[in-house]
Amino acid sequence: MFWLKFSIIRFYQKIFKKYPQIGDSFAIIAGDFLGYSIIYIESGRETYNFLMIPDNCIMKVPKKEFIRGLKLKYIEEIEQIPYFAFSLCYKEYQFIVPSLDRKPPFLNGG
Repeated sequence: MFWLKFSIIRFYQKIFKKYPQIGDSFAIIAGDFLGYSIIYIESGRETYNFLMIPDNCIMKVPKKEFIRGLKLKYIEEIEQIPYFAFSLCYKEYQFIVPSLDRKPPFLNGG
């Protein structure tokens, strides 16, 4: 089921040339995160959500800032990763996302 959803999304993205596409990997070549690779997972309303490699952290980048970074060559596209690699990254992303929604114990009154 996931493979079918993944294939359909990639097909529509190629037709409408939406950028970035699911599974695209980028290198950060300037700034505070110099040397990191990021893999595009999904987008929110105003952000693109990436999995940062090798730390396995989620990076939420505002859409305008991402496009600006590409134009100014702060971010460089590497390649679209294979499906099996993306599925591992996606599972890691899903594992991390729920922990972002949890509050620290001192805010829960515990």
